[in-house]
Amino acid sequence: MNIAKYIRYGGSVVLANAGFIAFTTLSHYKKVNYDDKINYPQQGEILRTFNHELHFVSSPRTPNQTSKTSVVLIGDYGEPSEVFETLQDAIIKDNPNVNRVIRYDRFGYGYSEFSSAPRHASNMTSEVGSLIEEQKLVEDGNKVVLVGHGSGCLIARLLRDRLKDGVASTVLVSPNHEKMILNEEKWYQGYAEQSSSPYLLLSLMNFLGFIEIVSKIKPNINDAPIYATASPKSEAWIRTQLYKDYYYETYLKELSQSKLSAKQVDESRATQNSITPIVVVNVNHDKEHKIRRNYFDVLRKDDKDLYKHYLEDLKTLSPDSKLETLHNYDHYSVLSSPELANIVRDVVNKKA
Repeated sequence: MNIAKYIRYGGSVVLANAGFIAFTTLSHYKKVNYDDKINYPQQGEILRTFNHELHFVSSPRTPNQTSKTSVVLIGDYGEPSEVFETLQDAIIKDNPNVNRVIRYDRFGYGYSEFSSAPRHASNMTSEVGSLIEEQKLVEDGNKVVLVGHGSGCLIARLLRDRLKDGVASTVLVSPNHEKMILNEEKWYQGYAEQSSSPYLLLSLMNFLGFIEIVSKIKPNINDAPIYATASPKSEAWIRTQLYKDYYYETYLKELSQSKLSAKQVDESRATQNSITPIVVVNVNHDKEHKIRRNYFDVLRKDDKDLYKHYLEDLKTLSPDSKLETLHNYDHYSVLSSPELANIVRDVVNKKA
């Protein structure tokens, strides 16, 4: 009798939980769909490549545009293309020397489809390379300026190597250096903390629509800087899309492949040396603790000159290179700064 009672009780609990999960999941999808379709309608275009849809936004061409130089913006791990919205607008504004400025969502972010392919630098380089090829940005004398941010700089460097003469210049913003990941164990341990949360648990929470709650109570999940420094018109959209299906799965996969990505860049180092100009943009990392980029602790303690050493090393990739330091900005806020926009505009204007 007691066994039957417990079975009935257990069944009731299962049904109640199933109903709760169904309700929260439905609420999650309704919220996402609402913000997708009403608050921030889809912009840009879709490219079908590698059997998946890749979303990108190209700035409109100005009348009588004759420039052959375009700019491609490549985000850090976890960054949707909207982090570049302000920068994209500032680069193209009243600048006849720019053909187009393109920002895109890697597979798994924004309106791009999720891909189960390994999320290492080589694969991600091929993806953006296919976009550049399809848009004919390096044909008939056309050239691109590559702007990478954080680990997006690893992708930009591999792309610079693959496109060769098709690249006019490369701008590396607050870059991650492959040797920091491969050689500096203290730095890498802090970097890996971002992906230390149980992967299956995160995936389950994401599917059930609880990831927003988890992100508030789990210190390692902190994406506030990403949407806080976006343009006002896209901030609400970014807040929503960070809790969409596959976002964290993609983010964690990119982080988990960071050593392989660093190795790929390191192994291609010999062929990366080129006369193509490079501009390395540094920021004031003293503020990084406020945004929980724990792996930059090493920069503020005993090895405060370590990061500068790696920045100087990036300059050796080209005889035509320079280091620009922007104060009063952190890793994220620099993306919406007028100073960075001016640096990119100056690079483009010199190549026009």
